[in-house]
Amino acid sequence: MKSPFILLFLPPQQIADRIQEIKLAINETYPTIKIASLPPHITILPSFKTDEIGIHTFVTELESYLKERKSASIEMDTKDFISLPNTNLSIDIAKNAAFEELRRVLKLWLISLKITPQKREKHFYSPHITIRNKFTRKAHFKALSAQYAKEKFQAKMPLEELVLFERKEGGWEERKRFSLV
Repeated sequence: MKSPFILLFLPPQQIADRIQEIKLAINETYPTIKIASLPPHITILPSFKTDEIGIHTFVTELESYLKERKSASIEMDTKDFISLPNTNLSIDIAKNAAFEELRRVLKLWLISLKITPQKREKHFYSPHITIRNKFTRKAHFKALSAQYAKEKFQAKMPLEELVLFERKEGGWEERKRFSLV
């Protein structure tokens, strides 16, 4: 049976804690349809489905691929808050050529394994960390967007590992970590 998987970058705990505090404060004022079961993250590869044989190949091949490609960590910088389409309030990530190249190469590599994403990306990929999406009322989203348009969120974070999550009945569960350095 095929399961959904997703490859992510998780920010350092200190930054993740700051994001969680913001999420909790927002949720008190503007409840959402659902609470995300994934921790704060930047999506590296969109979710994809595969079976146990496919994920074993994925893990083995990715470990081998990343071992050959070892390099210095990629420094990621945040650029404050951004409102993305479909009522999504996020923390914007500064343009980073090394990160974009890593993601492009990994997407091509995934396709070479004959594993395809569950959904096509509808918009140009813009790295971000989602704070809240799917608000019950658009007015709440507009008010929140206006409030956070004035707020700052500055942080630097080294991209040193990727984390593979698998979708289970209870939500997303961490499956494997991959070092980049």
